[in-house]
Amino acid sequence: MRRRRVEHGCSAQRTRTAPERPPCAGGAHHPLLVDHRGLRTTIETEDEVVARLRRAAPRPGHRRLVCLGSSQTWGAGARRADEAWPARLERLLNGSLRPGERPWACVNTGISGAVAERIFELYRREWSMPEPELVVVDLSNNDRDREAFRRALEELVAWNRARGIPTLLVLEPNSLESISHELEPNHRIMRQVGAATGTPVVDMMAALAAEPDAGFLWWDGVHLTSFGHRRFAEILHGELRRLGR
Repeated sequence: MRRRRVEHGCSAQRTRTAPERPPCAGGAHHPLLVDHRGLRTTIETEDEVVARLRRAAPRPGHRRLVCLGSSQTWGAGARRADEAWPARLERLLNGSLRPGERPWACVNTGISGAVAERIFELYRREWSMPEPELVVVDLSNNDRDREAFRRALEELVAWNRARGIPTLLVLEPNSLESISHELEPNHRIMRQVGAATGTPVVDMMAALAAEPDAGFLWWDGVHLTSFGHRRFAEILHGELRRLGR
């Protein structure tokens, strides 16, 4: 017999016909075994993200804000794409425009599992034109090569500065219940790069950790719920207004 299973997970809905669960030792089916064969996550691959953004309609008259990151930026954990923090940030920015200010267009370039070096390569090739008025970098979880991470951050900040593009570094947060081994060293690197280059750094980790009773923030250790994405965007919006954006 074949089972039809619908799963709701951090990457939104997934529906496929799944094969019979494989037997465990002795031929019996383990009652707790989940068979993921035949299922496909809805989180986009790098090629899919690049292709989607190439197809995106231009938005003349808008100021571009490019959001660089991995699956947290992409929106894993949110119910819909428009509930991920870049989309929420765009609405907050456009809801608080001062007289005469042009609206913002936030470009979500998040790629699941990507590291800084690859993300910045794609940014320079794919997403740096038309020139953004701001680049927000939400990274730390995936980068295990710390020297490569530092070098990539320094090169991005310098590349943007040479073109008059401000950069904002965000310390990628995790749930306090599940902190990646890469997190603290990479947060330290981001702070050091920010201090050395005069680049603002937002400690999103500390900001969300200060709200343990605010609501259901985390889908898992790394990915925010829709409510978590909302708080991320609200905190970031407050920091941008404080910085005069």
